Amino acid sequence: MSVAGVNNTDQTSSTTSSTTKLNNGLDENAFMKMLITELQNQDPSKPMDDTQTIAQLAQFTALQATNNMSTNEQNAQAVTMIGKTVSYPDPTDTTGATILSGTVQGVSFTSAGPNLAVAATDGTITPVALSTVKTVN
Repeated sequence: MSVAGVNNTDQTSSTTSSTTKLNNGLDENAFMKMLITELQNQDPSKPMDDTQTIAQLAQFTALQATNNMSTNEQNAQAVTMIGKTVSYPDPTDTTGATILSGTVQGVSFTSAGPNLAVAATDGTITPVALSTVKTVN
């Protein structure tokens, strides 16, 4: 059974829970809502095959495991940068042309990914997203 589309008319506010985003932009909740909607709207005289449901759940679990592994690798990479000098674009320069550098003093973890606490030569600490780091020495 194929489902053409699902319209979400839920007017509740979005939650701030951390959910796993899949490669196509869907998160865990959206996947589960689609699966439940598919099950609720199936033709009772032609129910969905159990093996099909199990296959979909297995694919979702594999994608989730891959995403978790990638997140763990990013976190480990960020931790290994403590004490190293990194260069990164100046967050106040909208053109991205100015490159700053400093020593990584610590790491914090957010839903957007790891942030490095980088100390400049004057001692100021700047939060720098791992994804924006240009070089590591």
